[in-house]
Amino acid sequence: MEKNALLHILSVNRTHIQIPSIKFRNILAEEMGRNPDKYIKKYKEEFQEKQKELKKITLKISPLSIGLYNAVIDTGSEIDIGKILDKVEKDGLVSENGIKVTEFAIRYGRFKTALKYTSEYGFVGNRNKPFVSADFKLKVTRGGEATGASF
Repeated sequence: MEKNALLHILSVNRTHIQIPSIKFRNILAEEMGRNPDKYIKKYKEEFQEKQKELKKITLKISPLSIGLYNAVIDTGSEIDIGKILDKVEKDGLVSENGIKVTEFAIRYGRFKTALKYTSEYGFVGNRNKPFVSADFKLKVTRGGEATGASF
């Protein structure tokens, strides 16, 4: 364990968490080869100064901007990604009513991209990978403001 981590554990406010500080103090003494009390005190002072500075910062709440939303739809049957792929290959990426689809991607394994389709480059990738999931990236424009989204 690093000395700074031990110093931090010993110096933080422990009103709600019971930390066996004697054990950590002994481990730190072993690591350092001497009594760590002087270093713990110095670290506490530095840490308290940092806390004082952080407390001066005013946080402002910005408008909601959705970043990530996960949903699972149980249709009672499997979704055939191959059919979606064929539809995209036939019709391209459809855009209407302020929604512009910019990319279609098929993933395999641990979120590795097997195949990607964009209007500029068409299909790029390997169609023979075992498809696991598919997602669309799009731009939504409302009132002159554009936001990215994916599903």
